[in-house]
Amino acid sequence: MKKHTLLRYLVLGTLVSILLFFSVSFVDILLQLSSPLHRYHDLFHHRFGFPFVFYEEFLGDGFIHAGWRGHNLLLDIGIYWSFGMLLTTGILHYKNKLK
Repeated sequence: MKKHTLLRYLVLGTLVSILLFFSVSFVDILLQLSSPLHRYHDLFHHRFGFPFVFYEEFLGDGFIHAGWRGHNLLLDIGIYWSFGMLLTTGILHYKNKLK
């Protein structure tokens, strides 16, 4: 594999991974904030992250408690980067095979 082709795969795969991560995180946040079931079940308890929860906030004792789980964030980023790289590599390989 040529050097510029490998760099192209890495850059495109990383961009696809970033778009996937932000899109899924945005949809996850929207579903939690706008879900009618969430309004009645937990008054104020949000968990963000898919498949692993990397941020959580809740209301307790009259104060908002929030916290990050860095290891879960890194796991999510790794999963999305791997999936993005596989997706990009597969699409580019298939596209080059058709030529």
